Amino acid sequence: MRNVFYALLILAVASCTSKSGTSFTVEGTIKNSNVQMVYLEQNLANSERPLIVDSSKVDKDGQFKLTTTTKEEGLYSLRAGNAELPFAVLVNDSKKVKINADLSNLQNIYTVSGSKASEELVRFDKMVGQQLEVLSKYSQHYDSVAKVKALNTNQQKTLDSLRAIDSLGYESTSQQMKDYVFNLTKQNISPSLTTYAVTTFQQLAERYGMRGFTPLEITEIVNTGLGKFPENTILQDWKKTLRPGQAPDFTLSDTTGKPFSLSSLKGKYVLIDFWASWCLPCRKENPNVVAAYNQFKDRNFTILGVSLDTARGAWMYAIRTDSLIWNHVSDLRGWESETAAKYGVQSIPYNLLIDPNGNIIAEDVRGKELFTTLDRYLK
Repeated sequence: MRNVFYALLILAVASCTSKSGTSFTVEGTIKNSNVQMVYLEQNLANSERPLIVDSSKVDKDGQFKLTTTTKEEGLYSLRAGNAELPFAVLVNDSKKVKINADLSNLQNIYTVSGSKASEELVRFDKMVGQQLEVLSKYSQHYDSVAKVKALNTNQQKTLDSLRAIDSLGYESTSQQMKDYVFNLTKQNISPSLTTYAVTTFQQLAERYGMRGFTPLEITEIVNTGLGKFPENTILQDWKKTLRPGQAPDFTLSDTTGKPFSLSSLKGKYVLIDFWASWCLPCRKENPNVVAAYNQFKDRNFTILGVSLDTARGAWMYAIRTDSLIWNHVSDLRGWESETAAKYGVQSIPYNLLIDPNGNIIAEDVRGKELFTTLDRYLK
């Protein structure tokens, strides 16, 4: 999964080819700056540095005008003078875009008009900045509470309650960000905007421990985009990076040391459950998994636990303690597990539901969602 996300980052800024070119003009003003030159840049696939497609002197009133020929909708940026980073990001979904920039205003550097996708991109970036501030506050408060040493049982309960509130707030804010991005992709304004928003969120999800989009969700997003923009080469290339819908087979040692293959369960609905004895969220989720197994085991359903443990004793003890009575396998290599890498596992708990033909039909379903998903698919 991680490799897919990095591939998407390349695609997000890729310039692709089309049959004919279209003129694209950026006009604007820059205030509160002595910058003398402004550059219009286009990021190219497989290139470490963006391509400067036009440059303009900034006149005494701060005005500039840039023009290039584009072959397909993509992402462009504006860079002032010798600055390392751009001060604005644009989408060429229209022939003419206007920019007003105030380089002294770090909270609101620029505004854009004439491009719906660029306007939405600005709103997206603002949302990200605001939500990251909220996440930071929850994280800092959680850490400060975690440093407090309880003097008695009642105080410990209070501290645990405060940490739980911070955790729920962090998770809720993360989900709000994800929902925002997903709704933006449903609007399907622009393939470039969709790619920019999704890849930005995936980066943040990995960095801040949030639940990012699953490969199935990514597939839905790409297919939705191609439904409206079937000729868009960014989306076409993105689709080529997606994981196939068929669950890759694997063989690992079971709890008795004998080889056990996923393919031996063909003909059943199988929940492939990646977990570990040392993973507290996994252990907290296990009662739900046990309840789901007991409720649906008579509907042609089973579970295959894949552990990322490194110690056999701890693995076996957790299986017994948590009453995990289905098949379990592991190579006891922890995060070095080739099977986990094959499935793109970035964090645990993580699971995939496959149908009797081995097709992946759902993933990363936990809590109540696990029950509703199983009830929907199992006949």
